[in-house]
Amino acid sequence: MSRSIPLLRRVVFSFILIASVAVASVAYHVGQAHANSQPDVVVNVDLSSPAATSHLAVGVSHIYNGLGLSGLDPAAQASAQTLLSQGVSYENRNIYGWGLRDPNPSPGTYDWSDLDSAVNGLRQLGGTPVLTLCCSPAWMTTLGYSTNGEPDYNAAPTPAHYGDYADLARLIAQRYPDITHFQVWNEVKGFNWSAVAYTTFYNGIYDALKAVNPAIQVGGPYLPVQGGGTAGSGTDGNPIPPWQISFLGYWLANKHGADFLDLDYSVVDYNATPPDLDQIIAGTGRFEAITSQVRALPGYANLPIWWAEDYCDVNQGRLSYMPDNFQGACLASILYHELRSGASVSLRWSPGGDSYATSGQADIESLFTDAQRSGGGHPYPAYYAYQAIHDYFGPGVPIYATTVSSTSVEALASSAKTLLINQGGSQIAVELGTVIYTLAPYQVTVVDTPSQSSAAPLATPLPPTATPLPPTATPLPPTATPLPTNLLHNSSFEMGGGWWADWWPLAVRSGATATFARDPTTAVSGAYSTKISVTQSNAQAYYVQLQQPGLSLGRGHTYTLSFWAKAAAPRGMQACAQQANAPYVVHSCQNYSLGSGWQRYTMTLSVTAADPNAAVAFNLAGTTGPVWLDAVSLT
Repeated sequence: MSRSIPLLRRVVFSFILIASVAVASVAYHVGQAHANSQPDVVVNVDLSSPAATSHLAVGVSHIYNGLGLSGLDPAAQASAQTLLSQGVSYENRNIYGWGLRDPNPSPGTYDWSDLDSAVNGLRQLGGTPVLTLCCSPAWMTTLGYSTNGEPDYNAAPTPAHYGDYADLARLIAQRYPDITHFQVWNEVKGFNWSAVAYTTFYNGIYDALKAVNPAIQVGGPYLPVQGGGTAGSGTDGNPIPPWQISFLGYWLANKHGADFLDLDYSVVDYNATPPDLDQIIAGTGRFEAITSQVRALPGYANLPIWWAEDYCDVNQGRLSYMPDNFQGACLASILYHELRSGASVSLRWSPGGDSYATSGQADIESLFTDAQRSGGGHPYPAYYAYQAIHDYFGPGVPIYATTVSSTSVEALASSAKTLLINQGGSQIAVELGTVIYTLAPYQVTVVDTPSQSSAAPLATPLPPTATPLPPTATPLPPTATPLPTNLLHNSSFEMGGGWWADWWPLAVRSGATATFARDPTTAVSGAYSTKISVTQSNAQAYYVQLQQPGLSLGRGHTYTLSFWAKAAAPRGMQACAQQANAPYVVHSCQNYSLGSGWQRYTMTLSVTAADPNAAVAFNLAGTTGPVWLDAVSLT
């Protein structure tokens, strides 16, 4: 399902090389508290005992731009690295193709330059690096010639060259001793679905890698499941067709060994006519059904399951029919079912959007906008689902049973947080504990798990633990107290480009003038602060107002607003939490005296009535001159 893309359609984020990037705080999209008394959907969490333990770690597979790092926009590159460092654990790259030149262009000749750059990029991202041993030098295939350009993605080594490819794998493992995870090949391409041929090829590579370091983790067969149709069928049926079951059975019975099993699936087939969105998202349950089929096979022996690729629709050239928010909900639902089934790793193919796409197609089930463009590296809705799994539902976290009164919502709960997925195209009110949240169409949100909630066990229990955590892992204790979630987006102004002002609009009313910009010369957190320069003052302080609207404040909740500020000369400033729309009810306002040095200020507010569209506002019109703000949080 991972396909070669014509040059002008390539996704141009491969990996990120920078010396030092400050890490910004990235906020989740939080559901709005709902003013009505009657919910559309009721969710309950049974906290009496864990139903299972999560094993799922999320990651990405980088493609293209392995040669053109100079083509990346520096600010977009920094933003993308920040997102990756905060949201995923695994970083994968193929050794050849999808932007990287041949490391072994002719017998006995090696060119490591591209692969060295790619591996260094993976290392600098800070996650667990993974290499996929694909594709093949042309001289090892039936093509028979030397090349340093794009590979034939459907050409596997001939049997006479299986040993040569195993030797290349050995050299790669020796060259990069810190990389201890390898996937063998990509989607069984070029083996004509011969289980004997692929398994023979795999065994040679497995033996070569284990001879270098027995601790290296090796997985295959990277099976692209080709069953299940395109209509929504939940978890029913057996999506893996019999002939692929036979392929897997042979590999399981005849492999020399394996440390994990690789799978690949798309709800909508590449050549199928896409069904309605509701049918597509209903089909994400097949990821559980596929895992159940695999676990039932003789010789499975509790191998960890990796999803090397997973899609709502693998045909990336036609995704304009899928809005960004739907893509986020659909991918979140896939992760939900992968976690429930006990999967260990899920890799997002091509995390960066397509810069060469036509309007409406730039989000190709991506995590962030293309890092080649100015203002790129901005998160798509799907990013927050991956970050939520990474932060709150990763390996070792106990998972508790949930019951949901409607199939329009999926809920995943730990003792600290609950992930809610609105699978429908309409706004709904969801009750969890004593709070009712309004979820926009296809919204994915993380909210606090209520401490007092009960429900019946899941109708379909989560599978038992498939793979124990490695000895070095430190699971989150069930009693751990999570850090408070900052409700504000881009709270340290690290994310630049055209979107940063969308999070923090500056309202300047007639009778005052002011400008604002990100300032790289002074900061408390990260590399940037924001500078607001008032050039015409007004007695009404709110005539110059920096704000972040769209916040959800719950009735009876107490919040803390914290920020760092300074001014060019001593002056006053007002900070408020209020309604973002008429009648602009003020929850709390406080005046502050700023000095010329950075100082932290705080304000506590108690909300007596739920406000689904609140704003944090800084009112600055009272005095001319510049003011700097940084590290703003609302918890």
